Amino acid sequence: MGREGALRCLASGANDFGGTLMNESISRAAGTQHGQELPPAAMDALIASINRVPQQRTTLYGTPSADQRRASYRRRPACAVVQTPLRRAGRDAARASWVKS
Repeated sequence: MGREGALRCLASGANDFGGTLMNESISRAAGTQHGQELPPAAMDALIASINRVPQQRTTLYGTPSADQRRASYRRRPACAVVQTPLRRAGRDAARASWVKS
């Protein structure tokens, strides 16, 4: 969805960025230009930009400890995912090994 799509969802009534993926690669492999990490401070700014109040939660929808919240803002960014383009010859050769003519 990217940032714009996320904002539209929030503006339409969504109230959760739950299920945020780290280093998501499926949509990137399909050719999208988004789908990578959005650090907590950037996520907060995005939410606040439409006058919503960001609130972290645990995976069980509880309130994280102050130490856990602070740690989420101090951690290093995730490593970049390298998307290696699929070589057509390799794909055709692989397909030939399991598809009978």
